[in-house]
Amino acid sequence: MRWIAMIHTFEMKTSQRDQFTEITDKVRELIAQQHVQNGVVTVYCPQD
Repeated sequence: MRWIAMIHTFEMKTSQRDQFTEITDKVRELIAQQHVQNGVVTVYCPQD
């Protein structure tokens, strides 16, 4: 088994400071671009 760590970032604009935003498609797109078949995805959203 081979372990690979990848870091990807993207920015999103929201209309409110605290707001739920659907990012599933964007995350799936990033995973598909890397040809990942299984693993773990961690999403981190820093607060300013």
